[in-house]
Amino acid sequence: IGGAYRPKTVKLTQKHSDSNQAYTDQTEYTYTSAGLTSSVVEHKGKPQAQTTAYLYDTYGNCTQETVSASGISTPMVTNYQYLSGRYLSKKTTTPASTTIQYGRNSFGELTAVVDQTINVSSPLVTTYVRDGFGMVTKETKPTGEVTNYSRVANTNWGYQKAETGNDGHSYTWNYDPWDNELSTSTYGIAGVLVTTSSNYDVKGLLTSKTTTKGSLTVTESMTYDALGRVTARSSTNGESIGYSYGNRTVTTTKAGNSYTKTFDAWGNVVESTDPKTSVAFCYHSNGKPAEVTSEGSTVYMEYDAVGNQAELEDPDAGIISYEYDALGRVTRQTDARGNDILYSYDALGRVSQRNCEGTVTTYTYGTSGNGNQQLVQQQTGDRTIAYGYDTKGRMVSETRSMTGETSVTFSYSYDSYGRLASKGYPGNVTVTYKYDHCGHLVGSQIGSRCVSLLSTDNGLTATIGYGGTIADDGQIVSVNSPVMTHTSTHNAQGYLSGLTLKKGTATLRSMTFSFLGMTGNLTYRTGMTSYQEDFNYDSLDRLTRVMNGNTTVQAVSYADNGNLTSKTGVGTLHYDGTQPHAVTSADNTSGYIPSTTQQVTYNAFGKVSSITDGSYNMTFTYGPDEERWKTVLKQNGTARRTTFYAGDYERVTEDGHTYHFYYLDDGCIYVVTDSQTSGTYYYAFTDHLGSITRIFNEAGTSVYEAEYDAWGKQTVTKNTIHFRRGYTGHEMMPEFGLVNMNGRLYDPIL
Repeated sequence: IGGAYRPKTVKLTQKHSDSNQAYTDQTEYTYTSAGLTSSVVEHKGKPQAQTTAYLYDTYGNCTQETVSASGISTPMVTNYQYLSGRYLSKKTTTPASTTIQYGRNSFGELTAVVDQTINVSSPLVTTYVRDGFGMVTKETKPTGEVTNYSRVANTNWGYQKAETGNDGHSYTWNYDPWDNELSTSTYGIAGVLVTTSSNYDVKGLLTSKTTTKGSLTVTESMTYDALGRVTARSSTNGESIGYSYGNRTVTTTKAGNSYTKTFDAWGNVVESTDPKTSVAFCYHSNGKPAEVTSEGSTVYMEYDAVGNQAELEDPDAGIISYEYDALGRVTRQTDARGNDILYSYDALGRVSQRNCEGTVTTYTYGTSGNGNQQLVQQQTGDRTIAYGYDTKGRMVSETRSMTGETSVTFSYSYDSYGRLASKGYPGNVTVTYKYDHCGHLVGSQIGSRCVSLLSTDNGLTATIGYGGTIADDGQIVSVNSPVMTHTSTHNAQGYLSGLTLKKGTATLRSMTFSFLGMTGNLTYRTGMTSYQEDFNYDSLDRLTRVMNGNTTVQAVSYADNGNLTSKTGVGTLHYDGTQPHAVTSADNTSGYIPSTTQQVTYNAFGKVSSITDGSYNMTFTYGPDEERWKTVLKQNGTARRTTFYAGDYERVTEDGHTYHFYYLDDGCIYVVTDSQTSGTYYYAFTDHLGSITRIFNEAGTSVYEAEYDAWGKQTVTKNTIHFRRGYTGHEMMPEFGLVNMNGRLYDPIL
């Protein structure tokens, strides 16, 4: 009998020592008379039970697979067709979403994949050429990209693999007879050779790996114990890590500090200790965390019958609960404030609607044409994003619209290799992209004018040119007559050591840095302030002191749970016992914190809705993508500034004028005022974190000057272009002393 000696019911029962209750799950199988699986029911007997049914042809090939579950109105059906009863030749899904055909040679090897999802009469075809051994030697994609592959014997009794593309890229790999990677090589920017070389011991364990990029070489070395476990790892960049092993423990030692993890018999971490504190973990019998406790605070987690997280109780965030359908998709999420987010799905499993406390976002998918089965629109109220696609299914347009604002459209085009060739912005600004002869994106331009171009990067020095024109001699891509040049330098360990912006030979701005190789911590920097800033850290690599020579500029202390307990200029910070990381008061010793009351409200999905502080009020409007689309700043009820956001384009209306900001590559900012047909190029100089310290016009005159302390507190001394970004490139809100970091507000004083 076909079904003999095959399991009909598989029942899992497991109990963790931390839990009082065992976890059970059951899977049920049925078979055809030939012994082939005809159905599988997972989570049998539970509300989340899911059934997969199979049909077969006379050769035993699966011709249909149907997935169904309770509460799922339309099962997902996948149909398969075969060539000569052996080789898969076509796959379709119902409801109709994809149709893929497969071409094969006389040996049954794949020679083509034909995707008819977008257009049956003009499908997307990927072809493969094979050698006499069946190895793929050439792959041609529908976007035009062609890749050639080869494999030959090498001098180490092993083999060499190579890959080259019609876009100019090339890679080579060498292996020994045991498939250990011995070396690799490729070409970086401007043809700089990038290689790796690896060594192994007699057991085949990697003992060293040397990476060379132009003038920079870094070697990493490893040692092992008798069981093949790493005992030491060191690098010429200064890093050195030791590992020791005990009874279900692993201790890592770095920079003189030890970190230990203890595991249970299931392999779960039950305790993690560092030089300051420890974290304890308890588990449910399903193997997932039940409690995580540190410094007296515990996070609790509960799960449904099949292991989906049903509840998260966090002492800071409160209780968050989740509900799921039988396919494991979230259908409801409720936060501690009682806000519900409801999700609906279409027959293909895609989100079709999101209802957040009455604010409904709908997602529309194409049913024909180039946008077939792709997202063509998402809408929340009066705010919509519409997408257009080309015949290859690539996005070619994105239009954002909302009531009271001029809609904005971005357009995209692609080159014959399938790479992004240009991006069109609102206001008829089009940026085209430049690739070097090794296939690397190196620059961009508007018309014939260079926006930026990375002309050299040899591991120790990288140079970017701004302005001028891009020159291409067939081998090297460079900039003719650049307006400015930006150079970043690295030391022999690979750490950043300097940043310089020049106009001709004149230095406009520069900074120097020193990093400790053992930890990667910044030990000092120059160029942010008038003096060299030195930085000290504790055993957890947390900043504790900023020095000017022997003078302490800023001192910080921490509690074992990571809270700031004191800070220069702020004094002692106090916390709420029920919300262990929530600051409730500060001494405000230097008066950095204003005396006015600041009120912040949040919307149902947890992002800021409004801020009020004294005479200032700012309101936020979000799009269907849950990103901010518009803010209005008012003072005493009168609108002072309105900002419309669309990715790397912003439209700011202030003081009777409208400023169009285009944030282009490598710190180039293009600004168009009002309805002018052309704009002005500016060049931003940032520190190692991306914080904008200076902006210069083409003449080399600064139009924006700012400094930041180690926590991001900004001091602006010049701003003639209505610029509102700063710390790590985020939007600054000086009226409120805050930084808008998209998903959260950051107060650099606290």
